[in-house]
Amino acid sequence: MGFRLLAKTFSRRRDDPAGAAGDPTAPASRDRPEDEVILARTIGDVLAALPPRQRACAVCCFVLGLTPAEAGQALGIKPSTVRKHLEPARQRLGARLRT
Repeated sequence: MGFRLLAKTFSRRRDDPAGAAGDPTAPASRDRPEDEVILARTIGDVLAALPPRQRACAVCCFVLGLTPAEAGQALGIKPSTVRKHLEPARQRLGARLRT
């Protein structure tokens, strides 16, 4: 299953049933929207640098808000494998955001 199809299929987040979290016209929640742009680019750079499996798992769970079980089903792998790939991705993302 490709990322575009995943994004369409799972675009609504579980914590936002109306789907407003993905609405690009929704007002920014922070005082400085340019900070959000910088943060999004940083996250995008870190995700792009991950190995393909880690990136797929990270996008499914961190970006699309899927559980490891849902991500595993979408990617055709076990939830434990998703969790295994998420840990190094989480460490890289955390290290980059702390700098």
